[in-house]
Amino acid sequence: MNYIKQVAEMLGVEVGEEFKISDTDETLTFHFDEHGLKSNRDVEQPYLLSSILNGRREIVKIPFKPKCGEEYWTCLFIKGGYIALETWCDCSVDYCHWKLGNCFRTREEAEIKGRAIMKKIKAEYDGE
Repeated sequence: MNYIKQVAEMLGVEVGEEFKISDTDETLTFHFDEHGLKSNRDVEQPYLLSSILNGRREIVKIPFKPKCGEEYWTCLFIKGGYIALETWCDCSVDYCHWKLGNCFRTREEAEIKGRAIMKKIKAEYDGE
């Protein structure tokens, strides 16, 4: 049985999602596919996977950057936390969502992280 999907999920990433690994070359990116850990260059993945699993290194998520025409989720309002599916069209609102960290691949992420971001912004605005 193939456990790659479960391993990726356990580590907080999805199969196919690009990420970095702490204490590696900044130009390296990694992802899981159905065969295991892959990188954008030829590096020793089994050692890196082992170092993640035993806690010597960590996965560093790369902020989601939608491309023109790609859908993303965002939290639009403070009260009630209205979650919306948007389509990236290179407009100022899209860039504002992204800059605030309020741009997500999934509705679930927007519901949790987006609401937290909006509450923090509101508290800052209110001087709390």
